[in-house]
Amino acid sequence: MVALGVSDADGWPEEERDAFRSLCPLLAQVPDLPRWPPPARRRMVAAMRAKGRSDGMRYFELTRTHERFGQAMAGLSADTRSELESGQ
Repeated sequence: MVALGVSDADGWPEEERDAFRSLCPLLAQVPDLPRWPPPARRRMVAAMRAKGRSDGMRYFELTRTHERFGQAMAGLSADTRSELESGQ
């Protein structure tokens, strides 16, 4: 996902590539993702790759403490809730 600064993940372990690709559709819904500062984008990539490893706690900790990711997920959740309540 270019918005995160990843242009080629071919050198990553297969599990990390799969986890990264599985989360891309979710992150693609974040409207300001391309404007996140580079450290926040790198941290998100690290979290996405950690999901593919056997250490689930690392993924959990990286996503739990990622402020921009948390804000983005709260915003997407609120948008979805509003759409459901309005019958869209």
